[in-house]
Amino acid sequence: MNSSVATVIAVMLAGTFAWAALAKLRNQRSTTKGFATLGLPQAKRLAVVVPLTELLIGAALLALPAAGALASVVLLVAFTMVLVRAQRASVNEIRCGCFGAADTEPVTWVTYIRNAGLGFAAVGVFAIQPPSLLNVSVGPLLAVTTSAATMALIGSVGLALLTMRRQVGVFFSQGPGKSSSEIPDQQPRGINGS
Repeated sequence: MNSSVATVIAVMLAGTFAWAALAKLRNQRSTTKGFATLGLPQAKRLAVVVPLTELLIGAALLALPAAGALASVVLLVAFTMVLVRAQRASVNEIRCGCFGAADTEPVTWVTYIRNAGLGFAAVGVFAIQPPSLLNVSVGPLLAVTTSAATMALIGSVGLALLTMRRQVGVFFSQGPGKSSSEIPDQQPRGINGS
């Protein structure tokens, strides 16, 4: 991959993050509900923080492609972890909501392949480190802002996982296929739930 290809990929990633962010911001109620369905605490706050972080990462991909690419990978890993946790903890279909209310399809292996593809594209941009497409003077400020927002989001996801661990007793449930004796902190139940 040469610098020109990496630049095109950085622009495409920036567009993807901007699209996802604007779709979430456009329908805050749906975004909040989607985050709550995924089991994230403070869903209303995350419905603002996540899209703003995505917008910052999109801008960073244009101003400082390597920094934006690194932040993209971190965010995609965090998103994927949340989806895996939610899917394993629920017997119902989980909907990603990655692209706002328009994203109504349930999470499947395609969702994970999409996240992996975006992540590999970001790794390619990070490895090549194409030049900035914006005025370089905004670069350091944007890098600091993007880093801070990404760290805040990672902290929020970490706190969400710790809260879930405290409330449920495990990060990931074993799903409906496991007996209750294999899941810590749960009492066996009869057919009618008693």
